[in-house]
Amino acid sequence: GAGVTNAEHLQGPAQTAWGSTRLLTYNLRVDDEGHLVAAAIGMSAHPSSKALSEAQLAGAAFASQGGDLAADAGLTNARLASSSQAGPASFSAVSYGAARYKTGSHVDVKGLSLIVGAAYGIEASAAKVTVGGFLEYGSDSYDTFNDFPGTGLPPATGEGGTDYFGAGLMTRLDFNNHGSGNFYLELSARCGRISTDFVSGNLLVPASYETTASYYGIHFGAGRVFNLSRAADLDLYAKYFWTHQQGSTVTVGPDPVTFEDINSSRIRAGARISYALTDAVNLYFGAAYEAELAGKAEATSLGIPLDVPDLKGGIGAGELGVALKATENVYLDFGLKGYVGARQGLSGAVKLDFRF
Repeated sequence: GAGVTNAEHLQGPAQTAWGSTRLLTYNLRVDDEGHLVAAAIGMSAHPSSKALSEAQLAGAAFASQGGDLAADAGLTNARLASSSQAGPASFSAVSYGAARYKTGSHVDVKGLSLIVGAAYGIEASAAKVTVGGFLEYGSDSYDTFNDFPGTGLPPATGEGGTDYFGAGLMTRLDFNNHGSGNFYLELSARCGRISTDFVSGNLLVPASYETTASYYGIHFGAGRVFNLSRAADLDLYAKYFWTHQQGSTVTVGPDPVTFEDINSSRIRAGARISYALTDAVNLYFGAAYEAELAGKAEATSLGIPLDVPDLKGGIGAGELGVALKATENVYLDFGLKGYVGARQGLSGAVKLDFRF
């Protein structure tokens, strides 16, 4: 109907929006009775439907970054807390940050992540083993933005939020120091549920949906600490992160939309220098490079693939912070990280543990 109405203004194959996610391509012809007839050639995804998938990708990226908190601040704090006493030791870490993820367009995310847990240290002849369990929670808000240069289409924007809650296990093996430093290995695993909501008033139809899905992930890493002096250490490390978010199906306007599973696969290599300013104050700073190898948010509507946003690309990161022994039993760590590349922004973290 829409194609016939605008026929006199079109030359050759024409296109019109169809439903809430699709674009119909058709030809116009005059039949034997002189009637103007539209003949469908094919159906494809409307460019604005990409925003629906970007909402899922924003949630997956946020949950993946929650794994960073567990593997970095959480595991470090667990190891330090358990080394100062016999028996279990509590630890926690909170991070808040704002970042822009380049997805082919971009998504802006602001959110808070929290981890709390308990760890136990075991001294062996060749190494110290730290094992721990934790709970994690995260909440964010995000904005999606897509533009379509050269098409005449207006930008497509959306907004929403993500919440996740889960639990996990972690361990680190620190081999004994032989004077110049020591090697270490680390591992964490986590799983939980993630909820994402999305709303937009400027797609083909007013769009909104909510999804709830399972997520799980692992990380493992290795490194070597070099004793530069009595007060300074250099930590060289490499880590791998994998996070999986299960797919789901929603209805947007008249069209069903099926989101496929999202897998994030990241490798990171970096260095960190720590310097003991006093017995109670420790300064640190570092740099790292990270590459996202996967991170695609694929989706279909009535069998038609939607445009695919992804997180693939390189990220440069820098950090600085200070660790304080506030009292005999309370330890604090304040850190700041900055990112450039496929992820751009700042995040701040506070680590806290009580030792009884």
